[in-house]
Amino acid sequence: MDNSLLGFIQATVDLRDSYYYFKDKYALDLLTYSIEEKQVSINQLKKSRWGFLFQKKVLQKITAQLPDQKLDKRRLTSYWPWYSGEYRLSLGKWGEYSKHRNDDWYQTSRPGVNLVLQLNFGEEHNLKYYKLIFPSMFHPFVNLCHPIAEKGLTLAWARMDIDFDTGEVLIEEIQTDWLRSVKKLVATLARGESYWKQYYPSLEPTHLRHYYQEEVYKHEKVWDEAMLAAALWFVKRELGLAKVYYHTFDTGNIMKQLTYSQPPRSLYTKLPRRFGFRETEEAPQFLRKEHYLKRTFKKHPNLKWFVLNLESHA
Repeated sequence: MDNSLLGFIQATVDLRDSYYYFKDKYALDLLTYSIEEKQVSINQLKKSRWGFLFQKKVLQKITAQLPDQKLDKRRLTSYWPWYSGEYRLSLGKWGEYSKHRNDDWYQTSRPGVNLVLQLNFGEEHNLKYYKLIFPSMFHPFVNLCHPIAEKGLTLAWARMDIDFDTGEVLIEEIQTDWLRSVKKLVATLARGESYWKQYYPSLEPTHLRHYYQEEVYKHEKVWDEAMLAAALWFVKRELGLAKVYYHTFDTGNIMKQLTYSQPPRSLYTKLPRRFGFRETEEAPQFLRKEHYLKRTFKKHPNLKWFVLNLESHA
């Protein structure tokens, strides 16, 4: 996408409200997008493409309490468990716009920029983080070379390429630096006190353990599905689009020119399948039209993507 479209989206979207997520909430979200303002029988939904979602305990809890065995938007959106993680969403930019790209630093499928949706920690996390870690001049779990939020602490982000002419969105990447950095640092505790004091003199080992066990562990369980669920919510509710593409592992590596530093395979296999994405050899139209990619498509004729349609069909 080009800078003007990205700037327009940033100027018109308001993300001031908190974003809440709990385990498997995406199942409720997907059914809500399908139902919208209708009331649909559970039996009918189980026979639809969303039938697999009813294996989730969160849906089983909801349906067990419905005497008429029907679902609607209100019943799906009013369910809240005892714990729900609070996050803040923000938008950023990643990439450069040039007709002929000759580097792979930005890892975008086509020349241009990506819109970045950032999933940032909420106040509950931040209070514990500043109490236990109390960073002074730098945050130990932040990578400034990646598209993190200018304000706030970024747990994860999703990079998206958007085309309103074709009505398509391509999720280029979902990633977290924060969790990986925390786990890596926790692992160094086993090297002993002398090593820790030499390389991390400003961090207290006991505080780091408490921070991981009391706070980070909760986000570690759901960060990937929370990020993808937030991206789909943004596409559906804020952009008004419904056709979402997502790279398969092999295609993503080819399109983004990743040879050595490849992402975790599960993020491009298990995660999209969990949400009901299906594999397709049909590339996003805006990639097919991109002159820069003609050679790539010719060299790799069997590329595959995941695709999900968020239109109401129930």
